[in-house]
Amino acid sequence: MATLIEALKADFTSRRRKVEVLGFDVWVKPMTSGEFASLSGMHPTDDALRNAEMIIRKCTDADGKRIFTKDDKLALRNEVAGDRLGPLIAAIVGSSVDDAEKN
Repeated sequence: MATLIEALKADFTSRRRKVEVLGFDVWVKPMTSGEFASLSGMHPTDDALRNAEMIIRKCTDADGKRIFTKDDKLALRNEVAGDRLGPLIAAIVGSSVDDAEKN
């Protein structure tokens, strides 16, 4: 029988999912506690920069290559409609697929 930590690690690995944005397939995985802490330390008073950094780190193509670069951070913060980023952010920090299916 697996231990809880083994089950949690397997769950994390399996939670990669696809989000479509303007006809593009974007793949995301949820954030870990360590990633949340790191992002909070980088931008403690700027939620928009923290979200931009999170999107840069967590959004990939189907092969796992990052879609955005550090050069995109200010554009993500200032030049992109928030409602287009919302589904990506929700997929990264939102409920697990199992939790969403239960509701």
